Amino acid sequence: MRAFFAAVVLALGMASPAYAVSFTVDEYSISHFTETPGNQALNILVTELMEDDHDFVLNSVGQTHTVDLFQIRTNESTIEADDILQKIISVGFQFSAPAPGFNGTETGLTGGTYIVPGSGALTGLCIIAGGCGYVVWDAPQVLNFGTTGLLQIQLTDELFFTPGGGIVKANFTLLQQDTLVHTPEPGTMALVATGLAAAAARLRRRARKSKQV
Repeated sequence: MRAFFAAVVLALGMASPAYAVSFTVDEYSISHFTETPGNQALNILVTELMEDDHDFVLNSVGQTHTVDLFQIRTNESTIEADDILQKIISVGFQFSAPAPGFNGTETGLTGGTYIVPGSGALTGLCIIAGGCGYVVWDAPQVLNFGTTGLLQIQLTDELFFTPGGGIVKANFTLLQQDTLVHTPEPGTMALVATGLAAAAARLRRRARKSKQV
């Protein structure tokens, strides 16, 4: 009997790191600035690219899922003095899985410029283009799911000509797993089943030998 329990413990011990977490972004919304008469700032337009009910699975801590989130663009042909004024942009996420669901918001700034810090080449291109628009995001958001799970959302900074646009990507990274929402992978279950079968076979052999004595 001790051999039986030892085999089970061994199988579980070998399989314990192999867990996956399934996520569903139920919906997301983008709040941005659109210039109207009397307002000052760069006119920003967005087009959503990621579908609602977006599903993805992260198999281990540190794994990242990347997706095109939305296109950001401007129809202004040059950067005027008022376009340099920065405006807030934000993206809100609502997750329906893991249950019971959770949400979070990533924020940043948009604006117009001719100078790209640290890049003379891009600055030259912006000057030729009549200026550039940009979006720069704050520090990545870390969201809690379950009781101990942590998911990081990081959006990509983008620079685009006037007129022009770029694609903002979302990087979802599993920072910490929640044991309450783990889904064992098929390999995990196979290891456990193998351990149980080996233990049962050993018990049957011992029982046959005892009858022969």
